[in-house]
Amino acid sequence: MNKVLLIFLSLSLLLSCKEELPEVEEEQEYIQYFEALINGKEVRVESSYSKNRENLRGSWTGVSFGNGPQIAMYTINVTFPGEEEFVPKLRFQVFDLSKRKQEVTHENSYHENFGTYVVYVKDPENEEDEATVYAPGSKPFIIEITKIDYPEGSSIPYVGGTLNGVLYSRDNPKDSVIIENANFEVRY
Repeated sequence: MNKVLLIFLSLSLLLSCKEELPEVEEEQEYIQYFEALINGKEVRVESSYSKNRENLRGSWTGVSFGNGPQIAMYTINVTFPGEEEFVPKLRFQVFDLSKRKQEVTHENSYHENFGTYVVYVKDPENEEDEATVYAPGSKPFIIEITKIDYPEGSSIPYVGGTLNGVLYSRDNPKDSVIIENANFEVRY
């Protein structure tokens, strides 16, 4: 009887001393996105740090002029897959990044390094053909930044916002790209 009791206590002690491993939560990879209605067609592009970054990426730059304060500039590049004749790309940049609405017109050139602009390009698959470039006309194209969040310990923010407006071909003003209800959130 003592042996049975001793074995029972030993087993109980062994089972109760079993070390439980803490549950490790798997951290979800951040998915950045751009979605819009472009010329009446719904478009959504997603990417992460490790997947499809060539289709959607953001770039934060700190610009400093002499001894003045640093100004944040954020550039977003979107490549829309799925077209056969050309590869459509959207690039927009916000200079002096802050939560606000900005009106972009033909006076805001995408050739400027330090400025706010938006440009849509149809790159042909055939390298002999020239790209078609679309930029704002006199009626403002609206870029609104609604989110700027810095993760703990990082100087690179999550940036989100909206886009709405019409971009016109620089070669043929009757040819346009209408971007409606665009939403985006990017980090890298």
